[in-house]
Amino acid sequence: MSHSLLKDLGESFIVRVEEVYITTLDHLLKELGVDHVDVLKINVEGAELEVLKGAKEVLTSKRVFKIVITTHPPHDESSRAIVKYLISLGYNVKVIKLEGGMRVIYATIKPL
Repeated sequence: MSHSLLKDLGESFIVRVEEVYITTLDHLLKELGVDHVDVLKINVEGAELEVLKGAKEVLTSKRVFKIVITTHPPHDESSRAIVKYLISLGYNVKVIKLEGGMRVIYATIKPL
């Protein structure tokens, strides 16, 4: 996956490439011994659904109580996929549309 800024700047502006370690939220929370998350805030420039899929275990076990996701245009299809995914995992979802096409997706656990 490439970063959205690199598409705009072109390769001639890349000064250095740095390798970074990535992991899923499921793995990280397990590794740290975190049993629940009060609020999960996601703003990853178009990779929001991938982040959520990497947290499927904690999301399906209802250990994330609230989720706030910020999406930027032109991610309409992405926003719909995020909403559909969260609903499929049992979350109540609200979408707030902001100026400039930004959206805030707010999800909470459905009461038992």
